[in-house]
Amino acid sequence: MKDADYDNGPRAADASVLLMAFQSIVGDDYKDGNSSNTLESCGDGSRCLRLKGQMRFMSEWESIIFLGTPVMESLGAMFKTGLYINDLSMHDSSRDLVLAGTQQSEELKRALIQEQKKSSKLEESMKMLDYEMKKTDDLLYRMIPKPVAKSLRKGLPSVNTCEVFPDVTILFSDVVGFTRICSHITPMQVVSMLNTMYTLFDTLSEKHRVFKVETIGDAYMVVAGVPEKTKYHAHNICDMALDMVRSIDHLKDPSTGNNIQIRVGESRSAGKKGLL
Repeated sequence: MKDADYDNGPRAADASVLLMAFQSIVGDDYKDGNSSNTLESCGDGSRCLRLKGQMRFMSEWESIIFLGTPVMESLGAMFKTGLYINDLSMHDSSRDLVLAGTQQSEELKRALIQEQKKSSKLEESMKMLDYEMKKTDDLLYRMIPKPVAKSLRKGLPSVNTCEVFPDVTILFSDVVGFTRICSHITPMQVVSMLNTMYTLFDTLSEKHRVFKVETIGDAYMVVAGVPEKTKYHAHNICDMALDMVRSIDHLKDPSTGNNIQIRVGESRSAGKKGLL
């Protein structure tokens, strides 16, 4: 054991003393060179066994005796050092403490596993929530401008979103002969045709920085200069109109197989935006 200063050490009968034993351990793991898994580090690179107990001076023997028990983290660690439950004192709580510590350790492990499962489920729920929120945001931004949506999320009343714009440009478009086309095709063909056309127009609106106001049947309405003010609103709308006419060439009329034709008109004036 380590050197001890007995003159300055504890002399009271109930004093608790910790000693570090370096003697050979007879466990199989120690013999196989795996003692580092069961013994503590002593700070100087060596491994040792921690013992806790009391020192008593025996005047009859002119000697100091140490009565103690090994300090073990678990039953497994104790078994690997060559010690067993019956090696511990039956006159104190050593056995109960070792068994209680093992039981508590198992309970903590089970609790940790349960918490890890709950954490994993919570993480999956958060991912699903983020995905659903993104879908909701995408749908919301298609209906109203992003600045307006952000203002409403902050709790501002809808009347605060109203604003006057002195100069904006609006574009309207519709399909030539739309009523005739619808009378010769099925409703699903009408939906498919409009969905293809409007998806194309939505892509162009993002390219030219214009805002889609609404679609009614075959009518498509966009505006430039709202909600973001720009002096190039007329240029943006004109570029949008030219691209719409060019891009529609490859779309076919389901009733005849010919190319679909559209009409495009523009208007420039003052405007006011708001959310009802």
